Amino acid sequence: MLQYFIDLIKVPRVETKLRVFSFKIQFGTQAEDFRRSLNTVNSACEEHKVSDVFEGIEHAPLTVKALVNKHAQFLNSMRKLQNIMASFFLSNALTLAPNSVVKAFDL
Repeated sequence: MLQYFIDLIKVPRVETKLRVFSFKIQFGTQAEDFRRSLNTVNSACEEHKVSDVFEGIEHAPLTVKALVNKHAQFLNSMRKLQNIMASFFLSNALTLAPNSVVKAFDL
């Protein structure tokens, strides 16, 4: 093995070649560490898929969102109804008593 490094030093661009050699040595270990980490993530995902607790946790925000949307639609409907009623009463007031409305608004 020592002879290998002695011969390698004589070759041009030896620093680059040593980096490649070092990478080859470390790659197997790094790949195995990555594989273990990936298996851990996969196991956690599988547990998440079959867990009733997580299903309940996921369901809660969707329920809240549905309620908020329902109430927002109700509020929008009420706002539209308020605008319609206001315009109706204003038009009736102008029709029934135009002089008093004009005097009230200094028109």
